[in-house]
Amino acid sequence: MHKRFLPDNYKLDLYLRVSSLNQGQLNVEEYIREFEQLQIRSGLKEKPEQTMVRFFRGLNPSITEKVGIQPYWTFEDECKVATKMKKYSKNKRAFTSLYPKPNVPPKVYSTPKNKRELSKNSLSS
Repeated sequence: MHKRFLPDNYKLDLYLRVSSLNQGQLNVEEYIREFEQLQIRSGLKEKPEQTMVRFFRGLNPSITEKVGIQPYWTFEDECKVATKMKKYSKNKRAFTSLYPKPNVPPKVYSTPKNKRELSKNSLSS
């Protein structure tokens, strides 16, 4: 039945998409959904560790560095951590944008204008 309705290179295209999937502009939940759908459609059978590494490699670097320092043992744990990290970074940005830092001008230190002021300052110290 598959041969009748699917093109010859369908499986090959799926494997290619599975192996090169990146988060890109997708949010974490969309990336997880796409990752799992491709894995199911391709019928890819691999060790859980390989799945975790492939998922991790496709995440955006800003999330990868945060997920990499968190403990996880399964693909589901890894997905939960990635989702938490994305939500945490969104909340952190929202909090910092609500309360912007005050714009304080930098302090200006005066410098001695001539040698006489320089010698006065060094004698008085």
